[in-house]
Amino acid sequence: MQLDFSDRIKANKDMSGKYSCAMDSCEDKSADYDMNENDAAQMRYGGKKRSELKDSDFLFPETRSFPIVTTRDVADAISNFGRMKGDMSYEAFLKKLYDFAQKKGPEFVKAFPMASKERLGIKE
Repeated sequence: MQLDFSDRIKANKDMSGKYSCAMDSCEDKSADYDMNENDAAQMRYGGKKRSELKDSDFLFPETRSFPIVTTRDVADAISNFGRMKGDMSYEAFLKKLYDFAQKKGPEFVKAFPMASKERLGIKE
């Protein structure tokens, strides 16, 4: 069983290229540790650096934005919609993401939030 605490970790890259992380929800806030870039990549993008991802791993391959490599990336993409440049509507974005999730496989479709499916009129 693999545990994923990436949603509870804040990472900041320092001048030496190392990531300094702290768990948000630890009782002991001194549970800081250092991690290098490879360790940080293990927490995102399926263990790869963003630069190593294929264009086909991105929702928008032409700008290499919104990487969808793990099922967690589906919800992350939705929550980051506001950062997107351009004039695409939220509904059009959700539809594009849902179609992309379908191509990635059933586990990605399952990761698509129910509220977003309902907004698109998709019944389970």
